[in-house]
Amino acid sequence: MCKPYRQTPHRVFDKDGNSRVLQDRAEVFATHYATAQWHTAVLPPLPDRPALFPTADLPCGRFSAYELRQVRARLKKRKSPGTDLLSNEIICLVLDTDIGFINSYILELMNLCWTNITMPQLWQLARIVAIYKNEGATTLPQNYRPIALLQAMYKVFTSLIERRLRVLEPQLWKMQMGYRSGRSTDDANHLLLRAIELTLRWQNIPLYLLCLDWKKCYDRIHIKRLLQALRRFGASGSIFADT
Repeated sequence: MCKPYRQTPHRVFDKDGNSRVLQDRAEVFATHYATAQWHTAVLPPLPDRPALFPTADLPCGRFSAYELRQVRARLKKRKSPGTDLLSNEIICLVLDTDIGFINSYILELMNLCWTNITMPQLWQLARIVAIYKNEGATTLPQNYRPIALLQAMYKVFTSLIERRLRVLEPQLWKMQMGYRSGRSTDDANHLLLRAIELTLRWQNIPLYLLCLDWKKCYDRIHIKRLLQALRRFGASGSIFADT
């Protein structure tokens, strides 16, 4: 019989190269995330740039029950909960019940956050799970991939906003495959292989490829730059409040 798997925590080294005891593991990882993994450098202001598209007709009013049902249909099951220990299955069960006042309370909470341009502070907390990358020393924090487990209501709220921003999707470049419904990297790989095949068939035709690998690009998001890009795409309304 196989022995049951037992997780074995390892000692880690801090940013100064000092070996820390097991009890300091969380503190070492937190310091690494704050000063390296998620640290964003101060960038100079961008010059004013013209809009790429006219102002889009983004919904800016209160969220409707229909929008909440759309979000419920997209909640993924069997996902680990955040600090609230509230799973997506519970949210789906509540939204599927015939008890109308519960759904009304959830919808009213979402609309209060939207109209008042604020969120509960607890929604900004997340459980961070460090997953080893299976490469490099297990004693170094940079060899672990942090996964943020968010609170259920926060995911519902951000999903409502994301659904409204989908109005801008037709303005994206048609060759962008990531994070788009009905598209995948398989489509991009097929187009790349097809381009290479045509180049080999029609000789004397040069083919130039530029491959970029952004290091920790999703860990170091500059919020103001991202909002400026959305403005150029025609977004407007409450998402730019206090920015």
